[in-house]
Amino acid sequence: MGMPACTLLESGALRVIDYRCNAGPHDRPFKEQHRSFSISYVRRGSFGCLTRGRSFELVAGSFMLGRPDDEYLCTHEHHRHGDECLSFQFDAALGPLGYEVTSQDEAVAGLGHKDGSSLWLYADAKLAHSLVHLALRVGERTAVDAFHREGLKARGRDNGAPGLRKDYSPNYYAAFLFDPDGNNVEAVCLK
Repeated sequence: MGMPACTLLESGALRVIDYRCNAGPHDRPFKEQHRSFSISYVRRGSFGCLTRGRSFELVAGSFMLGRPDDEYLCTHEHHRHGDECLSFQFDAALGPLGYEVTSQDEAVAGLGHKDGSSLWLYADAKLAHSLVHLALRVGERTAVDAFHREGLKARGRDNGAPGLRKDYSPNYYAAFLFDPDGNNVEAVCLK
């Protein structure tokens, strides 16, 4: 049993890691401990997860929020071929700055200050292929422009050039890219 990991991006307080677990039904459950805030998207496969006294079955299209120092017991009783997760990990230093999980239900998760989320992750249950919409709130429009430009260089596909989206709100300046799996990734500035 093992869990190969490949770091896809490391930039400031954000790290994106591709995990490929090959545990199967006869392997012992194993513990993971998160060192930072994280949002993990299950790309393929399924596994069980026990944390904070609750158990979850995570399947392709699911996402899981991790908090610093939380421990997760992962099981694989019902899946023979492992799973793949894309994990967005945020520096643990965000906690003292007031960042926390601000909103969460079966379809949406938000991370940010108590007064509002600056990172949103959406799962669209209507889509058979279980894609997600990941929205990153930034402070300047130039950051939206740079996100789009650099994302295209890094194999992202255009899903909306930088610009105002007045149908969302008068100051909603955003750009959209599809990641290599077809998920919609957005950078938005509300100034």
